Amino acid sequence: MTTLDMTGRLGSTLHGFELDKAYAGDTDEQGRRHGYGTYRFPNAFFTYRGDFVRGAKHGRGRLEMADGGWYEGDFAEDEMTGTGERRWADGRTYEGGFEMGEMHGQGTYVLASGDVYRGAMGHNKREGRGALTRVNGDAYEGEWARDKRNGEGVETLVANGERYEGGWVDDLRCGQGKRHDSAGNAHEGAYADGLPNGPGFGKDAQSGVTYRGEYADGDPVNLPVEIEVEAFGDPEEEGGDPVPIGTEERPIKAKAGEALDPERRVTLRARLPRKPPPEKDPSAEAEGDAENAEEGDGSAPVEEAPAGDDAPAGDDAPAGDDAPAGGDDAAGGDDAPGEDSRGDVATHESGRVFRCTLHVGPPVFGVPPDPEPAAGDEADEADGGEAEPAADEAAADEDPPAEGGEETPPGDDAGEGGPGAGARAPTPPPAPEPSWMYGPEVPLGENLNPLAFDALFTAEGVATLEGVQVAAATAGGTHTLRIVDATPGRYGDLGRCAEARVVVDVEALPEPEEPEGEEAAPEAEGGGGEEE
Repeated sequence: MTTLDMTGRLGSTLHGFELDKAYAGDTDEQGRRHGYGTYRFPNAFFTYRGDFVRGAKHGRGRLEMADGGWYEGDFAEDEMTGTGERRWADGRTYEGGFEMGEMHGQGTYVLASGDVYRGAMGHNKREGRGALTRVNGDAYEGEWARDKRNGEGVETLVANGERYEGGWVDDLRCGQGKRHDSAGNAHEGAYADGLPNGPGFGKDAQSGVTYRGEYADGDPVNLPVEIEVEAFGDPEEEGGDPVPIGTEERPIKAKAGEALDPERRVTLRARLPRKPPPEKDPSAEAEGDAENAEEGDGSAPVEEAPAGDDAPAGDDAPAGDDAPAGGDDAAGGDDAPGEDSRGDVATHESGRVFRCTLHVGPPVFGVPPDPEPAAGDEADEADGGEAEPAADEAAADEDPPAEGGEETPPGDDAGEGGPGAGARAPTPPPAPEPSWMYGPEVPLGENLNPLAFDALFTAEGVATLEGVQVAAATAGGTHTLRIVDATPGRYGDLGRCAEARVVVDVEALPEPEEPEGEEAAPEAEGGGGEEE
């Protein structure tokens, strides 16, 4: 509760000469201020004009402050209580309920910034339901506590047309809520610290992707990392299983000028990170060791495998880490994960964009060749090659070290602190990492999708090659269809899948047949010339 000391520590009532000097107005039989009058307080900061009852401000009045602030309204027993209007020297204003000198009840509070609050006040703080309108047009309407947005409320932002409806804690979005903006972005779910955190559903307008899953600090976190290509052809024998295709050994058959996969045999799946291997139960391992020990009792002793140089060689030698894993069917290792280790299909996501490009020839995995040096670089290398033998001859002519002396280590020949001290050979650049390489790109046929490039869109994490067709002018032979995650915008920047590829055997269009009689006409003309 706030009260104003208006007496300059002289007490609530003055008497005698001081009273006569400070007050001008009506009094009662006992000489107390009673009725209407003007009172200048001893501390010279306050001046009151209004109603008095038995010496106290009571009724309607106006209290003025020396700094330019004032209050006009109801008084009760010397306190601002009731309804009134208050103005501060810093520009703030309030009109509404007061209690014991504090803003309390319903009112309109205009802050120094120009923001306007209309609603409930509790002891000089926004408390209850109220609406705040900022100078820039942003607004909030809902519940307040401790002078901050707490509870349920709706916020609208002018800059991006955003509207949020949901929970608040200390001026931050918290709890369940939903938001959308004028661009088409939307989210509904759990909020914490002002941002989506926890389970929710969202749509990203720039990429067109919809996502349902976990969020952290406003961003989705359960994103796919790889594209799985599944392609099957007809079984090799009747009643057999479909045969995997799309490799160099079994390419996908396609015709120039037609859809790449008219029978929809190829399926693309966006998969999440691979699952970690299951942890082994230590207790189960201990029980297994105990059983093995019991089984070994009374049997022939088991020889320990010799280590080091005594290890067996030849056919009995175990395969090490450098041993080849075998063919495509070899299991084990990170390069040949089992089915159980694959990440789940991203069924919680739709609209991810895969772009397709067609390239001549099969894909090649390896280190890209070094670029050919320019003509000037070749000349520099030739000059340097001639200079090196001369340097070697000069080094050979130097006097050998004195007998019993020590040779100077390379790089320290000038002595400590000399010209050669601390010399270091330049660090060679890191070796390039091996990667997939492709032949020249071949334009695909007329796009059947609404975008300007050959794009596929996932639906619950799955896409097909529907809409991609081979151009009519494509030459026959082996080609590679490269599939790249091209999801645009910030959503794509959060994480894109590693690229994938399939091998395609294109059948070219047949050569057009020439009409009959065109070849005979020139021969007839030539024959007529000979007769002449």
